[in-house]
Amino acid sequence: MALQERLTGLVLVLIGLAGMTLVYLYYQHRDVLPQPPTPPGMTPRMVPLFSPLECIMPLAAFGSAALIFMGLRRMVFPETFGPD
Repeated sequence: MALQERLTGLVLVLIGLAGMTLVYLYYQHRDVLPQPPTPPGMTPRMVPLFSPLECIMPLAAFGSAALIFMGLRRMVFPETFGPD
């Protein structure tokens, strides 16, 4: 039972690391991605416009960090999970 919990923890850590990698890549290359349209009468890049993806990325980072912490907890303390 402990081995299964540790493997589950390892999978959670790997999923969390994959999510953090995607968030990192988004923030490194967001200038290349399409931006929301500029309102009429404004010059491009004059007004900072946020896309819906800008609102989701911090939540994805927090969720990925939570997955990493939960996976590490399952790997270190496997006996505290599951039915007795």
